[in-house]
Amino acid sequence: MDPALPTSPRPVTADSAVELIALTRKYGQGRPAVDAINLRIKSGGHRCLPGPSGCGNNTPLRLIAGHESVSEGDILIEGRNITDLPAAARGTVTTIVPFAVMGVALSLAWALGRRQKQGRPS
Repeated sequence: MDPALPTSPRPVTADSAVELIALTRKYGQGRPAVDAINLRIKSGGHRCLPGPSGCGNNTPLRLIAGHESVSEGDILIEGRNITDLPAAARGTVTTIVPFAVMGVALSLAWALGRRQKQGRPS
């Protein structure tokens, strides 16, 4: 970990790979698309953010990847604050699987199958 980069303002668990701290994304003066999300994903863990088109479920992923700017809050990867890093410096990859095309069950099976092919538990 680079000591010059800021770390979490509160203790991070050793097995926390991704942590969102009061993550907020606002567009203009309207209601926030993402409103103070707090989430910890353990190393090797996974989460699903299903929802209909336009509900904002992809926004946290775009924020983590650095494709959109965070209005408030922090994004940590393995305890390192990446909130202000450019997308290319984050070491993240985003893949959006449209379950409208594949269906929810097939999308989840596809994601779990990818994990097994990579030798990771599902």
